[in-house]
Amino acid sequence: MAFFLQYRNLHKRIKEQLDELEDTEKNINTPTHRLSGVTTTGEGNAQPDGNDTPEKDDYDPKDFPYARLDGISVETTDGGEKYYLVNFESNDAQNPKNWSTSHRLGTTLILILIAFEVTAASSVDSAVAVPAAMAFHVSQVVEALSGTGMYLIGFGLGALLASPASEMIGRYPVYLGALIIFGCWEIGAALAPNIGGQIAFRFLAGLCGSAPLTVAGGSMSDMWNPLEKTWAFPLFALIGNISRYPKHICCL
Repeated sequence: MAFFLQYRNLHKRIKEQLDELEDTEKNINTPTHRLSGVTTTGEGNAQPDGNDTPEKDDYDPKDFPYARLDGISVETTDGGEKYYLVNFESNDAQNPKNWSTSHRLGTTLILILIAFEVTAASSVDSAVAVPAAMAFHVSQVVEALSGTGMYLIGFGLGALLASPASEMIGRYPVYLGALIIFGCWEIGAALAPNIGGQIAFRFLAGLCGSAPLTVAGGSMSDMWNPLEKTWAFPLFALIGNISRYPKHICCL
């Protein structure tokens, strides 16, 4: 639900900005267009704003009308192709870096708990490796491969999909979808009737379980500035590494 509300708010804000832009163009006969080092009028006459030589990133405002919106700029690739770069508005409430410290700490705690869950799942079955091997009538080596080994293989492969997906569709859908499916696969592994079923379900669980942990680094960077990350990232990594040793946790 939060995902859909966020997108609806973004669409609403963009529509408001576009309406404001259209109203401005209607009310001003010779609008001033924002350029890097050059100011143009509605007649298209370029007037230097103090620089004798225009910057190399100058562009025709008619080709990039939305660059006048707050948070949108025009950038140039190495090949000379220009494109829109969309960023947060000034003082945007949806920018994670503008959240209150308590809100960011709470979100970081949630990320730590998620990391604890998916990393603990990688080795939690080692506590019952012997009885599981007897129940499936296989050796302990095969049980270790099917339980921990296949999970870690899926864990590594899942990261290749989760990271780009979070940049294209957003982090929230990746967190939500991956954790729900992860839980289903873990239930399947627990109820597997044979070693083949356990191998398949543990691999799929690792495939989905890697997504929250892979995306968490980007989420931390979204919330904390470079100085704050010097303590936020170690805290996050510490909890994740501790959760890899469930036997030691039980002894504490």
